[in-house]
Amino acid sequence: MQIGKRYKNTGRDSGMSRVELEILISEALCPLGFKKKRSTWYRQAVGVLQVFNLQKSMYGEQFYINICFVPDGIEVEGFPTPKEYKCPIRARIGVFFSENEKYVEGLFDLEKKQCDDVEHTNAIRSVLGQVVSIFDKFQKPADLKNAIELGAFKRAFLNRDVYRVLGLTAR
Repeated sequence: MQIGKRYKNTGRDSGMSRVELEILISEALCPLGFKKKRSTWYRQAVGVLQVFNLQKSMYGEQFYINICFVPDGIEVEGFPTPKEYKCPIRARIGVFFSENEKYVEGLFDLEKKQCDDVEHTNAIRSVLGQVVSIFDKFQKPADLKNAIELGAFKRAFLNRDVYRVLGLTAR
């Protein structure tokens, strides 16, 4: 992929565009069974719908990565392709990269250059590979339950249905 084409409507000559970012995400997720709808990728695992959402900031070329899960037994509007904000378990990508949270989130701010274009592309590919590992860890409701009990989702949004369906005590 050639990075550095002119941004649409911004007049910028370098860096990555949203389209190029979406291509990188699709290259990482689609071979693993994720299906793309707009700026969200979905995969049905054993008892859990997995959701990867690319959310654009209203203020510029900053993007947020939302990682979401819908365990079986929870009805969600729009299923099997619900909007990110309808998912009962959701977190920003930084939750899963606590030691490097600012760096990882900064990779998706396409206005700030942390490194050259090739390094940037490779860094995003590396993070996406780690995101794939996150999805691989949480393929069953029991996986989510154990992770929640161990505090892995302490900084995530969990709606009350998650506790009921997974048999957890509300925090």
